[in-house]
Amino acid sequence: FGDGDRLTKYLDIKPNYKFFNEKNFNYEGVVFLHDFYDAPREIGLRLFTDFYEWYEFLNYIIKKNDLNFAFKFHPNIKTESKVFNGYLKKNYNCNFLDPKISNLSIYKNKNFKTGISVCGSVLYELLYFRKIPIYLSNNLISPLNIHKLPKNKNEYEKLIINYNKIKINNKMITDMLKIYYMTVN
Repeated sequence: FGDGDRLTKYLDIKPNYKFFNEKNFNYEGVVFLHDFYDAPREIGLRLFTDFYEWYEFLNYIIKKNDLNFAFKFHPNIKTESKVFNGYLKKNYNCNFLDPKISNLSIYKNKNFKTGISVCGSVLYELLYFRKIPIYLSNNLISPLNIHKLPKNKNEYEKLIINYNKIKINNKMITDMLKIYYMTVN
């Protein structure tokens, strides 16, 4: 995936693909947050009212199950979301990643195993690097049936805490690359 990628050309801030070995990164999972002021219904947020409710649920599940996960803010956000992100950092006791850490650095880290997104483009990057993508709604890789779409919050919680039972195979990656190629060309 590169700078000319049609799937990311709408972004004001281009993805950071620079790799650096982040020695302090020891998380097994990362929740790739969406822009909190984006339209959640248009992108398939089904079980939650908005991205804040989704975030609160994930924060609760991570703490309740003592998961070694962190949150990463979306790199391209509206001004309102920047203010809201500051509110979250100040008022929630959870792990927020430094925004300078690139996704590539996360993917290449030996400790990192899974990533969570509602339906973002980060999902096929995760799959490309053989990391387990957990999604909540239909997206470009959901036809690969990596896991079933959760029908309720209880199923979603079980999916998250049992992420290590999800298996990725070469066919899934090959099929994802075909989908990606058809999407960007």
